[in-house]
Amino acid sequence: MSGGFDLMRFQKCSDTLIPSIRKNAKWITFWVFAWFVLFTCLDSQSPIRSEARWFEVVREMLLTGDWLHPRINGQPYFDKPLVSYWFAALLSKLGGGRVTAMTIRMPSVLFALAGLGCIVSVARKFYSDRTAYLAGWLLLSTYSFIYWGRLGEADMEQTVFIVMAVTVYLHHRETASFWAYFAFWGCCAIGAQTKGLPAFVIPPALALIDCIVRKSFRQHLNWKFFLALFLGGLCLYAVPFVLEAMTSKNYGASGIVLVFRENLMRVFNPWDHNKDPFYIYFFYLPRLLIPWTPFFIFAVIDYVRGLIHAVAKQGTASVEDLSSHKQGSKDTLWLFATIVFIFVLFSASRSRRSYYILPAVPWCILFTAAWFAEPAETWTFLRKITDKFAKLVDVLIPYAAGLLILVTASLMFYAAVSPAGIGRLFSPLLLWYDLKHVMFFLLPFGFIAGIAWLVCWRRSRRKLLREGGEGALAPSVDPLNRAVPFVAFVMFAVFSVVIPTFGDTDSFDPDRMFCRYIRSDLERLTKLDPGFLKRTAYFGSVGNAELTYFLKLPEPIRAFSLEKLDDTNRTFTSDTVVIEGLDEFRVFLADVLKHGGMVITRGDWLDALEESEECRDIVAMLRDEEMVFKTSDLTRIQGYTLEKLQEKPGWENNPKTKRKIKKMNEKRICIFYHLFESAAKEVPVIRQNWSGSGTEGTRQP
Repeated sequence: MSGGFDLMRFQKCSDTLIPSIRKNAKWITFWVFAWFVLFTCLDSQSPIRSEARWFEVVREMLLTGDWLHPRINGQPYFDKPLVSYWFAALLSKLGGGRVTAMTIRMPSVLFALAGLGCIVSVARKFYSDRTAYLAGWLLLSTYSFIYWGRLGEADMEQTVFIVMAVTVYLHHRETASFWAYFAFWGCCAIGAQTKGLPAFVIPPALALIDCIVRKSFRQHLNWKFFLALFLGGLCLYAVPFVLEAMTSKNYGASGIVLVFRENLMRVFNPWDHNKDPFYIYFFYLPRLLIPWTPFFIFAVIDYVRGLIHAVAKQGTASVEDLSSHKQGSKDTLWLFATIVFIFVLFSASRSRRSYYILPAVPWCILFTAAWFAEPAETWTFLRKITDKFAKLVDVLIPYAAGLLILVTASLMFYAAVSPAGIGRLFSPLLLWYDLKHVMFFLLPFGFIAGIAWLVCWRRSRRKLLREGGEGALAPSVDPLNRAVPFVAFVMFAVFSVVIPTFGDTDSFDPDRMFCRYIRSDLERLTKLDPGFLKRTAYFGSVGNAELTYFLKLPEPIRAFSLEKLDDTNRTFTSDTVVIEGLDEFRVFLADVLKHGGMVITRGDWLDALEESEECRDIVAMLRDEEMVFKTSDLTRIQGYTLEKLQEKPGWENNPKTKRKIKKMNEKRICIFYHLFESAAKEVPVIRQNWSGSGTEGTRQP
């Protein structure tokens, strides 16, 4: 009896589940594809941009067990709030205590998915399911969303917490619920603890704009709002700072000072990031919206034209007049005002970087999706251009898919017949990449993707013809619904597959290989002489988080520079590290020459030593015949090595080549060994001669 009952339950469940899956097939496809976009090859690349800071800070948090005082090489590094580090550290802890690219980048991926869901829900609330579907695909295929959504930094986390806070407000703006207020201010507080105060400023400002547009300001002036502000906002925001201050001891940095320096002082009197003019975001924002930049501009022009027309028609500029035309609903007016406010806010700050305005991107995409999908009063010239684009892409889809299938199938057949020939064909790539990596991943991926797109396009077209006849293909909605996912697939192939595969990977980057070489030597030398690490130091590279992460030192090492930095000469905007000066470096080098040790530096710092008159004795010690010099001569800039650049005739008079060599020299890692007698027998080395910016002979790790 029980078996029959279970069978009936299963049948009833399947009868309801299968129709539900079919009904929501497009959304299931969307979310599966979003997962692939953000997770594919996530751990292929080594730290890029400023990611190394998160890698090293989290590694030292797990190494020391201190999650309240971020450090790099044991030195205080409170450049960002704690919560973004905690997300990555928690995932690393759950992943077995190992810091990997996957665990560091996973928080950004998860929050990117959450932000995608928030924008879809807002679009559905403001407009329609079709607009929500289009907004999701547009955002998923936007360059900045994919790039920062796969990057182990705090920018995407802050952006999503801003979006989450605004989403909470929009879904509960008709009610005065304490828990809605608490969730709103909680998102603001946690977002501010990931990167900075913009997460505490932007959501309340956007809520205020909506209250002005809807004339509902007084509705939210109640005790629940202020209690939630105190508990969910101020108290929650203060918790990490209080914990850090209570346990700081001799840490040397402060979270409260960080807030003042990075969020207030940087806005009004920045000491760096201050070279861009106030209008720079007119260039940065369109770049972040690639490939939908032209259509966002079209949407803005069309909407402003409609506003001007409405004002001219009514003769006044009230909210009712501005929202009187068909596309001018109060929600769309609020959306436009949101974009303008965020743009003006970041333009008014004197510290400007391209990714600072990332919080505007989701709202720009939602605005573009609404312009795409919602019916218009008139069929303007800009809308006709967009319609032609959608139809053109729709026509090109089968040809592009067929070409992709033909090329990948031909290359795979050629590889099977002549492996040597395919090796010669890919020879530029095979300098650093394995042929199997190319053949058994990229080509099959392209082949299967081409077939999938061809099948999906054909099925979609057949369905439209079956439901509405040939005329069903005429409206712009139909090709647009196929064109946008196709563009999303192209962006996925570029940013989630090709770039991670052929970018700077840990396995193939020569500088990182050289770091592993240094680390292996340090491990062997430390086993032979436990005090060797005490006689290992940086010169001028203390702030190089990437170098410190790849060396994975078990304990901090000393740091020296041309100028001493400690509490006696530190300014408010200086780093919180302690750096020893030239006098201490002389004593250290004398000890190295006597007992053995190592100096790790970069090419630009060696040049600075050579150019300084007071450092001649230091240069002489480094040139001592007992010193062994090695360098990463395989450092590459835009495909060139130092040796290859210097082979060019007349490179001394070519400013472009000289800039490349200078940049390469800044990256080039250099080490000086002095080995004690027993270590010299156990750790064989290949000696290089230090001659300024270059070396005689090379050593390939």
